[in-house]
Amino acid sequence: MTINCEVTSVSSLTNNTYRILLKPEQPVSYKAGQYLLAVMGEKDKRPFSIASSPCRQNGHELELHIGAAEENAYAMDVVKAARETLEKGDNSFVIDAPHGEAGCAMSVSVHWY
Repeated sequence: MTINCEVTSVSSLTNNTYRILLKPEQPVSYKAGQYLLAVMGEKDKRPFSIASSPCRQNGHELELHIGAAEENAYAMDVVKAARETLEKGDNSFVIDAPHGEAGCAMSVSVHWY
């Protein structure tokens, strides 16, 4: 599902890691381990793991941690787009979410001897 978001914050966690907070126009229901696509163009959608807990503000806020260096244009372009949206103060940062299988199957056998 394509969703417009307001970027509420872009900050540096380390030299090459950025924290981006998004406020989607509508809540996003997702599971731990899922990801979203940052829509950079019609045929350019870039995947990033959702760092926030699924119960955080009931999907009204999403947090991304993006590893991006200047020489990594693929990720850095997304950070720059988020900054530009933050400066404009609108909701033009578009995501497609959620994606990925977050469930895990585990079988445990217990044998008593």
